[in-house]
Amino acid sequence: MLVGDYSTSGLRAAKKIYELAKSLKIKIGSAWLVINKASGSLAAISKEIDNAGLAVAGVVGYEEAIVEWSLSGESVFGLVSKTVKDNIAKIADKLIKG
Repeated sequence: MLVGDYSTSGLRAAKKIYELAKSLKIKIGSAWLVINKASGSLAAISKEIDNAGLAVAGVVGYEEAIVEWSLSGESVFGLVSKTVKDNIAKIADKLIKG
């Protein structure tokens, strides 16, 4: 699973990491892209998503609560946003089902 934020540079970085892993002959079964901090439609970044060559596992929308949580250094289990928890659960379910 690769995570790229909702930006051209974030998605290009995810693609480069994926390409690096392949060039190092790292055994990869399936590769998925999670788009983080999304603040708009995926249509705006669809070209970069296509160029990444990865299936999108899901999207986690931008929320100030995520920024505050990440700065706090607390456990992921401390997240209070129901929307974020629901998005992560959907992504996990999709990855488990393959």
